[in-house]
Amino acid sequence: MIKLYLKTLTIVIVLTYLVSSIYHLGFSYFTKENFNSINQLMSKGTFSYIQTMLEKTPQSSWASALTTLQPSAGPPAKILPIESLQLNNKDKLRLLDGEMVFSSREKFHFIYFLYYGVFESFALQRIAKSPFALQIMLTEPINQTIKDTMRWIIHIILRELNSTSKENWPLALKKLQTIFDMPLKVIPKKSSIITNKMREDLNTYAIAYSQPETGKPISTLYLPTSDPQKLLVIGPIQYSPLSSLFSVAQHYYFISFVFASIFSVVFLTWLFSRNILKIYQITKRYSKGNFSERTKVSPFSILHGVYKNVVSMGNNLKRLIQSQQNLTRFVAHEVRTPLSTMQFALDSLKKEKDLPESTVKKLISIQEDIDDINKLISYFLLYYKSTSHELKLKPELLNIANWLKNTVKRYELSKINVTLQLLTQENIMISFDPNLLKHVVDNLITNALKFARKNVLVSLAADRHYVEVHVEDDGPSISELEMKNIFEPFVTFNADQDLGKHIGL
Repeated sequence: MIKLYLKTLTIVIVLTYLVSSIYHLGFSYFTKENFNSINQLMSKGTFSYIQTMLEKTPQSSWASALTTLQPSAGPPAKILPIESLQLNNKDKLRLLDGEMVFSSREKFHFIYFLYYGVFESFALQRIAKSPFALQIMLTEPINQTIKDTMRWIIHIILRELNSTSKENWPLALKKLQTIFDMPLKVIPKKSSIITNKMREDLNTYAIAYSQPETGKPISTLYLPTSDPQKLLVIGPIQYSPLSSLFSVAQHYYFISFVFASIFSVVFLTWLFSRNILKIYQITKRYSKGNFSERTKVSPFSILHGVYKNVVSMGNNLKRLIQSQQNLTRFVAHEVRTPLSTMQFALDSLKKEKDLPESTVKKLISIQEDIDDINKLISYFLLYYKSTSHELKLKPELLNIANWLKNTVKRYELSKINVTLQLLTQENIMISFDPNLLKHVVDNLITNALKFARKNVLVSLAADRHYVEVHVEDDGPSISELEMKNIFEPFVTFNADQDLGKHIGL
């Protein structure tokens, strides 16, 4: 059952991962295509207009012409050398062919700040056939998003600093630090921790941030102050552990989704398999004839209906088996009762003297018939007990060779020659039920006697792992087609056989 559960669980996990991967790839592809389609629609006219204007303007005046066209709000458009752009070969070729290309900072990897995942996206197009490309920002830059999120905090801090003399800024920052529960300080603008990218962001957006590690949130912000030589530093912001985990989960959202799905699958399949195991154990006990033990399956389980049906089936089987038991005992008792009366009358007749020879032969025939009927009843009861799990083994430690000699010896007076061949040492002590094994060996020998021509050979072979009793006769063999049915009850292969004496058990 454990192997079945592990096999099922492995298949489910693999399928879950494959389905999730296909869904993720498909979703990412269609999202990107939709994103590019919308951006192309929105950027086509803008690029066309700017391109027309730049074609009428000398290259040396492109920057100034672009400045006059620039909207008052938002990041400026840029003219960049194509060789400086970090594009893959496919996008670079498309750009050189004059097509619009869309790109994003961090290659669509999210940068986190206060639970938000943001990225900057750009549209690029080659200017005429020059080695330059026009770049227009399509989505709001990260800096602007941060600035909007921190609007009130930045406004209050700068307002306090502007209303306080520079000598008292440390004291004011200490007070504000307590209010906002964030580290605040002022550093020189030319500090070595300020990179060129951060200086460019400060000049463009009036805010910059220190580049975080991959998957980590932005924690430290830099803003200009009323002193052109000083920068205000906010942070490092101490996020709660839950927030940090949330950011990591956002960054690895696909991986976390897959692991969450796998965990759910493992948990649900464990619940499902646990109830399957309970039902399996019930059916296993039923197969051994034990209908008394019970187990419980929650009524909220989807297998509760199956469990009720299995228990109901077990109760019906129990009633049916009990009915068969009663019928079998009744038949055996009712048949043996008149047989006992017949045997008593037969014994009385045998004691009479001077009976005619013909009468004696008839009495012997009647005795054989009574013995055969008793034997059939014994076989029938033995077969019934074996199929109803009532048969109990009573093993004894005996010498199998000596026991087999005594069993075969009883057939010495048979018209067919029955011989015993020992293919191993005679001193073999094993544990077995002598009464049940006698039924088996007698059955094989009597069957062999019915079909043998002259000889029946009984042999005994043994090694460290098994003991084999082999009964062979020189009569006709069983065909290969019929061989597979030899253990089926009530099957006989001789159409002329008297079924009253040989019923295939």
